[in-house]
Amino acid sequence: MPRPQIIKNPFYLLLSVAGFLFVVTVVAYWLMSLAVIKDPLGENPRDSLFSFLEAHGTSLLVGEVTALIVLSLAAMLTDDFWMRLWQRKDDQSPKEQTAEKQTPVEQTPEEQTTDQATHTKGTTPDESHSE
Repeated sequence: MPRPQIIKNPFYLLLSVAGFLFVVTVVAYWLMSLAVIKDPLGENPRDSLFSFLEAHGTSLLVGEVTALIVLSLAAMLTDDFWMRLWQRKDDQSPKEQTAEKQTPVEQTPEEQTTDQATHTKGTTPDESHSE
């Protein structure tokens, strides 16, 4: 049975988290702009999140976009390294190799008959065609 696929490059997980935070920030920024449009004079008290975004929103978005770019490049540039590392770990897994060797292969009666006929003739199918 094949192993379930996991995220083999840790930068993909970090990229997902950074992307999620970016989307949350953009939606909050958008909601803040809608609140400003509905109340242009600022007569209603602002939420603490809106106050934070007014003060630091632009730098937060720039930082998140920068993180997305850096993590995207890191994920793409190190993907080959992580795939080879996980491939080596998969190749060195002795439990799976012994389990594969001990698992008998079931054959249908037709396949068993074909195998017996081939072994009794003493030739392989390739040898019989070469004559």
